[in-house]
Amino acid sequence: MKEIKLFDYQEDMKERIEKALRLHRSVMAQMPTGTGKTVLLASVVESFLREHSDCNVWIVAHRRELVSQIRETIQRVFSKTHQSSLTLKRSSKTHQSSLKP
Repeated sequence: MKEIKLFDYQEDMKERIEKALRLHRSVMAQMPTGTGKTVLLASVVESFLREHSDCNVWIVAHRRELVSQIRETIQRVFSKTHQSSLTLKRSSKTHQSSLKP
């Protein structure tokens, strides 16, 4: 897979999210269906862990389908950049996936 290239509106949202993360421990972003939120999330996580390799990232989703979609997208992004630094965990009770450097 080629390196993921974000659209302009995704780059703008990524900058806004990264700015908010410098001020807050958690951030919520809202975008319409089909705008590439999962790809954007993967890009934000990849950038964050590149700068903060000693940190953990937790991603929580309320649906198994979302957990699978997020997991697959993040694995694709990390397979090209930080394959050895990716650990995914899932709890069947809470449907959580965590990313750990």
